[in-house]
Amino acid sequence: MAPTTRMKLNALAVEMAKKSREMILDLHVKRMILERQQNSGRLPDGRMQEILDSLINQGIPNATRYTLHNHEERMRVRQSRDEVTVPGSVIIDNNNIGNANASGVSTLSEITNADENSSNKGGRPKGSTVKSRLESDKQLCKAIECAASEMMKEQNAAKSSSTKLVKGRIKAIISMAHKEFSLNEHIDIPRETMMSRVKRGNALGWQGHKNATTPMKNVEPILAALCIKLVRSGTPLDKNSFLELATSLVKGTPTEALIKEHKV
Repeated sequence: MAPTTRMKLNALAVEMAKKSREMILDLHVKRMILERQQNSGRLPDGRMQEILDSLINQGIPNATRYTLHNHEERMRVRQSRDEVTVPGSVIIDNNNIGNANASGVSTLSEITNADENSSNKGGRPKGSTVKSRLESDKQLCKAIECAASEMMKEQNAAKSSSTKLVKGRIKAIISMAHKEFSLNEHIDIPRETMMSRVKRGNALGWQGHKNATTPMKNVEPILAALCIKLVRSGTPLDKNSFLELATSLVKGTPTEALIKEHKV
């Protein structure tokens, strides 16, 4: 690897580590502020230690309560600075709130002469396509589980009576599950997936595994937030960079040991 390329990768790694630390602290400080608001201005007993333990698990081993309070102050300064830089034309006129004759729209809407009636009301409701796809996926999972369960029952019955399954029975079971869960015609129940579950004796698939809950569950929200922030800043991650980031977050923490146990 050329020295220039190595320097660029090192600089990127340092920048990613810095952004990771900032994002982790942001999330934990926001959690602290929210819990204070919900508990009359103070944290519940023992909650500060839980937050500090979480920071340590996320790769900030030297975190203290002063780390959190200092970062909270920096967040307040950053927020006040952002509010100052917002153009006046986009700020809602609070003086008009108590005026009965005042319009309920913001100054920005008045300047741009936005007309609510001019917007296109046609098409599907926002989010309906995604919701429909998720519902279809959920029904497909249930259908696979149903087919695998039925297949396991019939195999056990055939084994106990020393007989064989009728030819074409697998296809019939799949068709039955397809109709029972009202799957669309273009959605097929994968025979290989169903039979794989039958061979393992686990109709639920990965959900039925004793180690179904990943040790990364506490790190995943932070990883997702980091990826979103990096994309918005114009530096999206490829697969290898994402894996390096995920590994760096858990390296040397109790989560790393749990991951190794989970793989066994």
